[in-house]
Amino acid sequence: MMRYPIALACCLNLSPGLAQDLPYVNFENHPVHPLDISADGRWLAVAHTADQRVQLFDIASGLATPAGSVVVGIDPVAVRFRGNGELWVVNHISDSISIVDV
Repeated sequence: MMRYPIALACCLNLSPGLAQDLPYVNFENHPVHPLDISADGRWLAVAHTADQRVQLFDIASGLATPAGSVVVGIDPVAVRFRGNGELWVVNHISDSISIVDV
């Protein structure tokens, strides 16, 4: 009968040493190049990191009019147009590149 309280007391005495603060690891990534305008000046691409997508805006009229969005990999951090019809997206966490036909 006496063994259980002693074992419990030993466990409680060891627990503060085991519950040390671990260093904080931040997995949040900052955008590297989150905006780009197509060569013809018609499209604006925006990396929406939190939503894992790229948003496209038609800016031909001088106003940013939403034109749609495309789901890409996890944590898109950079977007670049390649010519007028292709958009490359770098996804940090999923370690991939998405190529979007605009």
